[in-house]
Amino acid sequence: MKPGDSLQQIELEILEFVRVRDWEQFHDAKNLCMAISVEAGELAAVLRWVSNDEANAVVEQPDIRRRLAAEIADIGILLLELCHRAGIPFTDAIREKLMTNEINYPVDSSRGSAERRSE
Repeated sequence: MKPGDSLQQIELEILEFVRVRDWEQFHDAKNLCMAISVEAGELAAVLRWVSNDEANAVVEQPDIRRRLAAEIADIGILLLELCHRAGIPFTDAIREKLMTNEINYPVDSSRGSAERRSE
């Protein structure tokens, strides 16, 4: 982000971008969810077939970084738009989930473990 940018400012820019194109009619909650899923698949495709051992080095390659950034941006735009549509403050949702994860994954029993617990 540029200095002075905030998540709220970016959300306003996204909403204006959509509004002036009259796309609100297409961006209902279901279609936004579906679009996020598609974009997540495109994000995963950037690293498909890359070994785990190579993944961190691969993402430092300029072309890969550009592709990752584009897909991350698509997902972020859609997430912020969905949050607006559903009346869910994005940062509040993240903080609430972090508090839930704090309970579900206490440091002492979770450190160094990739085990997922059912919620």
